[in-house]
Amino acid sequence: MMLTGKQLQAIYDDCQRAYPKEAVGMLIGPEGMSHQDRIVSCVNYLDELHECDAERYPCGAESGFAVNPDRLLLIDAELRAKGWRMKLIYHSHPESGTQPSDIDRRSVLGFDDSPLHPNVEYMIVAVENGKVVGHAFQRWNEATSDFVSV
Repeated sequence: MMLTGKQLQAIYDDCQRAYPKEAVGMLIGPEGMSHQDRIVSCVNYLDELHECDAERYPCGAESGFAVNPDRLLLIDAELRAKGWRMKLIYHSHPESGTQPSDIDRRSVLGFDDSPLHPNVEYMIVAVENGKVVGHAFQRWNEATSDFVSV
């Protein structure tokens, strides 16, 4: 995934702002690389889910992420209206590096164990002591049911 310096900085800023919780957002735009691509920062909704149902959502936003379904519907409506697509989903890992977690693995799958967002790359941003220290790009591999580095 090729990001402009401005896009990368916007992602880094979002991840540092969210610290010590996980940030989450996406890159959307037309097919291919485009000057129209834009970063959409989303509020991490996992604390609210955990508060409502701790059994189903055993962790909060400090170790996982979720986007409010209403927000996803609005983004999806924009994508459809413009003929755009979701290209990248990013989230941060406070104090835990760039390797996908078990929570990350579960979060990409729907109820039928198929990817919720096929053909989307994932970016994990490592944040330590409130500062970004690195990032890694991953793609979900259906054959192995796991992330692979890209």
